[in-house]
Amino acid sequence: MDWINCKGRLKYSTGDTAGAVRQFSGLLRSPNAADNILESDKMFLEDFRAACQHLVSTKADDRSLDDLDIPLCFCQATQTRLRLGVEPRDDLAEWEGVEDYWNKFLKLRGDHAHLDTRQSAQVGEPFWVDLSLINPIEADVTLTDFTVIAESLVNGLPIAEIVTIETIGTVSLRPKEHAMVSIRVTPHLQTTIKFTHASYTFLSLVPTSESLAFQASASTIQQPNAEAKSTLRMPFWKCRSEND
Repeated sequence: MDWINCKGRLKYSTGDTAGAVRQFSGLLRSPNAADNILESDKMFLEDFRAACQHLVSTKADDRSLDDLDIPLCFCQATQTRLRLGVEPRDDLAEWEGVEDYWNKFLKLRGDHAHLDTRQSAQVGEPFWVDLSLINPIEADVTLTDFTVIAESLVNGLPIAEIVTIETIGTVSLRPKEHAMVSIRVTPHLQTTIKFTHASYTFLSLVPTSESLAFQASASTIQQPNAEAKSTLRMPFWKCRSEND
């Protein structure tokens, strides 16, 4: 990777800042066993940050980084949870442990039911989207303007007229840190909402979004030789009025 980093620095020193940004961004990826070196991650990140800041300062268009893809994923989509009725709590992990224990207990009894915490939210009352994050690199990272993107599956109105979605100013992640971020959502109309992406600005410089969809495999029991089918799933929530 050193020669790639040198190539990026050469582009930067010769005035090709946009090329340098893309060169450095290629180094920002989850490190494998051979590349997992703390100083390398820090160096690549700082080179990338410096090139981005220079590009923004020299471009009249402040959207010059909007089309840049960051090859890092922070959100663990399969662990996204939708939660009603209480503010984010310190004992959330403990509650999830109880939920898992109860579901295993039902399974041992041969009961195919599950403790299902998904419910309908009341219009005007907030609920929370809990996102599990992990920093995949050995360097401190900041994600600013962190929020979720939603779509209404019923109304044809703009989503901003249907729900108010919280935006968190700054999420700071230490090297390899796992963290939980809770986004407050307040529905204003009766609808069904699908949460499609997490959105943030990487290092306060690069607007980025990550899909909250994930692949779920399922096979047909009646057909032992059937291939597993892959379906795309996303978190969704029904919002109803008090009169329903």
